[in-house]
Amino acid sequence: MKKYGFIILSLTILLFLNSYQKTEAQKDARLIPFEVLKKWQIPPGGIGMIILVSEKTTKGEVMELAVRLREQHLDKCKKGKGGIWIDIFDSKEAWLNRDNPKYPDAKFDRSWLVNICVNPNTGFDKIEWTAIGRKR
Repeated sequence: MKKYGFIILSLTILLFLNSYQKTEAQKDARLIPFEVLKKWQIPPGGIGMIILVSEKTTKGEVMELAVRLREQHLDKCKKGKGGIWIDIFDSKEAWLNRDNPKYPDAKFDRSWLVNICVNPNTGFDKIEWTAIGRKR
């Protein structure tokens, strides 16, 4: 009898975990598609990333993504006292030419959409819309 109780308990736990994972996946599925162009560690326990989104993505969608990315990494960073530095672009070309003095500033400024910067040591925590000249 104990054997069946253990099996039923195990199945219940597995079903719960499976439904929880689906719920998290569904939340992520609502996010706009993005590509991680670069990722690095900020010691101890922090993260840096360059994210690429479509040029068709609206400001509201990009800001929602920024909030979700910040939330996703915040607990890990605070525990390790590492920071978060995430930039979101809508042009791979602009990001690749960030250090090119011949690349037009206006194109770069329009394509660098968001900066997320969190420093748990100083308390600095900001999501900033950085795009200049982008209408949507």
